[in-house]
Amino acid sequence: MSSWDYLIVTASNARQASAYEAQLRLRRELGLLPQVRESLVVADLEGRRIGSGGSTVYCLERVIEREQKRLSERRAGGTACATTTSPAFSKVAEVGQAVLACLARLRAILSPLSEHTLGARLQ
Repeated sequence: MSSWDYLIVTASNARQASAYEAQLRLRRELGLLPQVRESLVVADLEGRRIGSGGSTVYCLERVIEREQKRLSERRAGGTACATTTSPAFSKVAEVGQAVLACLARLRAILSPLSEHTLGARLQ
């Protein structure tokens, strides 16, 4: 059986995200997601509908942020210190920051487009 690094579920608002998180937590407790390393529920940014493209970009941002935090925590303590302070680790962190900046710009471009499209559909 293959494994997944992330199972990402998108929600249109925080309330829906909480319900999805509860369902994922229950499924983990029951052992129904053994092949999933991490699960992540991402609500649309600030409760605004940001569309499929905007949501995908926002999910990628969240995953990169989580992975950077995980790597930083590894670097800060334990025996992993010797390996994660290497120039290669610094380069990974630098690339992660650059990718986050690009994704933030892309999300800024997609969000108004999504709002415009949604407004056109509602009229």
